[in-house]
Amino acid sequence: MKKVQNSLLFSIICPIYNAEKSLVSAIKSILKQDYLNWELILVDDGSTDSSPLICDCYCKGDSRIKVIHKPNEGQAKARFEGVLVSNGDYLLFLDSDDQYEPNALSILKNKISNTSLEAIVYNAVIISDTKRGSVYEFDLSKVDCPMVECFGKRRVSYLWSICFKKDFLLNIDQNTKDTFFRLSYSEDFYLIYNVIKNVKCDRFGIIDEKLYRYIYNESSITKTQNASKLVDRFYVFNNVYNDIYRNYPNLYKLISESDKDVAGWTYLSAARKIAVEYDHECYLPLIKQIRTSFLFRHMNKFKKDKYNMVGYILLKLKMYKRFRKYIIKKEGKAK
Repeated sequence: MKKVQNSLLFSIICPIYNAEKSLVSAIKSILKQDYLNWELILVDDGSTDSSPLICDCYCKGDSRIKVIHKPNEGQAKARFEGVLVSNGDYLLFLDSDDQYEPNALSILKNKISNTSLEAIVYNAVIISDTKRGSVYEFDLSKVDCPMVECFGKRRVSYLWSICFKKDFLLNIDQNTKDTFFRLSYSEDFYLIYNVIKNVKCDRFGIIDEKLYRYIYNESSITKTQNASKLVDRFYVFNNVYNDIYRNYPNLYKLISESDKDVAGWTYLSAARKIAVEYDHECYLPLIKQIRTSFLFRHMNKFKKDKYNMVGYILLKLKMYKRFRKYIIKKEGKAK
């Protein structure tokens, strides 16, 4: 089953949209790798700045770099375009404003060579103006199955924090792909779960080494919170945890209190945004969907302040109009 280890090829997929300020640093982080058998696939997703020129320049200078220029269709489709032209045994993903550590590929290569793992989750360092630390706080001393660590104790939510055999992504069903393409928020979490659940426990590993540099932009996170994206986030959490509940009951029992808190926040925050931003015609079916969801019925933990409790009780009693009036009043906005 093992390949000759010197032939192990990593395909690194980097979707790009108007990333001229950070793209060079991202590309250089791959050029600096101390393991040389890789290909970097730069997918220009309809950029209107100098990103396409930067891509073409580096492609001409190194035969391991490929460039795809395509119309803008979003990051998810850009990633899959890169996967379809990739030749690697294992896939990794790079966001155009982040970087890999210089020894990332050699560490992954040695781990795969020694264990024949088919999926590996690794850690990342957060870099921002206000903080620096680990993205994940893994407890590897008690890991019997990585699924518990990744979906019971915490959420592995970023595609750039996992390396896996390409076949797992190529073989996911069309409905999962279509959903991934449609989502505008939490799509990484959705895809990771649908890939990892097909990996046998003894072929799936976690390492705590920080192989990735996640450049955290606090302002971009807060500016993108809207009803549409929070509805997508709700859909993902509802889908994933419902699937765990039905198919992995022992794992479901191990879901941490903090993840239950997040799940509760997911449906309540989506409901509040829907009440404020959508008209009645859109509001009512979506709020009913939330009211009958798996998350609402099974994962009701959330911060127990008056605002959240009143909102939850109104939804529980199916008082949808009262809920909407209450939220709009509390938010200080009028429709």
